[in-house]
Amino acid sequence: MNVLRQSSTPSAQQQISSQRALISDSNVAVVRGKIAQQVAGVPSASISSFDSVRPKTASEHYWAARALKAETRLSEGQAHNREIKGVRLIEDEKRKREVSALTQRHEEREAKLEKLIYLLLGFLAFLMAAVSYLIHATSKQCVPQPSRWTLPSHFTIPILSPFASVVEHETSVLGAKAIIACAALAAVLAYFMFRHWLARSKAS
Repeated sequence: MNVLRQSSTPSAQQQISSQRALISDSNVAVVRGKIAQQVAGVPSASISSFDSVRPKTASEHYWAARALKAETRLSEGQAHNREIKGVRLIEDEKRKREVSALTQRHEEREAKLEKLIYLLLGFLAFLMAAVSYLIHATSKQCVPQPSRWTLPSHFTIPILSPFASVVEHETSVLGAKAIIACAALAAVLAYFMFRHWLARSKAS
């Protein structure tokens, strides 16, 4: 009996193992067929890359979420920086145009003021020349030529003495030097006042 049991036991074990192998092979074939049906329309490269990149554990999911958030913030920051850079460029161009316009206006104003200064200096020089010429011309004692239509500059008073005479002289209260000094002082004061006004206008 023991011999029969021992002889029958290996054959039964072999049958069981063969049945298990057949079942496992059939299951593997079914699973492979299903996978083949699902993957029929998807490229193999994308499937392999997706399988290799797809997070599987909880820590991988956490770090994947953090990486996605960081990429989103980075893209938003780059877009914001581009917007700020564009606004700064627009403001810089506007400021440059305003500065160039103000510089041009200031240069035109300085050119007009320089022309005015030259005109005033020329007028002062002409005025001083005219005053000095008049003073020099009137300071000379010109002997008038006798004419029948002009009265003599001296005449005799016979009441006092037949030999006494009165001579008319044109004299001035201020001398020529005093008038020239006053004109020069007035010109210098006018020049310094104009310079002071010009400096205040530039500062404002």
